[in-house]
Amino acid sequence: MLPYAMLSPAVLVTLAIVFFPMIQTAWMSLHDYVLFRPNDFTWVGLDNFRAALSDEVFWISLKHTVIWMCTTIPAQLLLGLVTALLLNQNFPWRPIARALIIIPGLCPRW
Repeated sequence: MLPYAMLSPAVLVTLAIVFFPMIQTAWMSLHDYVLFRPNDFTWVGLDNFRAALSDEVFWISLKHTVIWMCTTIPAQLLLGLVTALLLNQNFPWRPIARALIIIPGLCPRW
């Protein structure tokens, strides 16, 4: 019981950070909501989704997104696998090569 009690604050914070925006986004998607008039919104139900699905630009964007995902995800996976396999081989400058690959990931980005 003690481990669950110690984990509960972290779980509650995670749930609040993840689920509150999801629920708020779902609620906002069912309204005619304009960001620069946050107090003026009306219920439209699924009309926003009907408008998006009937828009030609939506389908073009979806096609481009699928093409982008189907090319970049396998390319990143393949590049990472090849890099890991190469860095696992024995060669004279292996420690330096490993450091050059790992250090940029450890440095903070501003």
